[in-house]
Amino acid sequence: MTLALTLPWAVLATVNGRMGNVGGLQRLTRNYRARLNAARLLVAAATRGHEPWACPLEVTITLYAPDRVRRDVDGYAKLILDAMSGTVYDDDFRVDDLRLRRGVVNRRNPRAEITVRAITQD
Repeated sequence: MTLALTLPWAVLATVNGRMGNVGGLQRLTRNYRARLNAARLLVAAATRGHEPWACPLEVTITLYAPDRVRRDVDGYAKLILDAMSGTVYDDDFRVDDLRLRRGVVNRRNPRAEITVRAITQD
């Protein structure tokens, strides 16, 4: 079982801007929350009718950035994994194998291509 998804660059955010101090408490920033919600809506629309998996999973994320700015690919994984939680899988703790890749720069169609595959237990 394999599922392929694509998220546009506009909904992606790194963990660097994820948390902010609000009234002495650490909270998700408004920008991060907005992007996470947008990503969740896109994932839900793309997986309509899919029952969330409750098994070990392999996730591969390939990032196609809009420019050559230096970015840590691992910073984008948190939002992507959280956006799929509850829709693609019941919880992101199911991800046993996570692969992050840097694709070529794509100025016209920057995006994250995601492949989720159920790991069979032999």
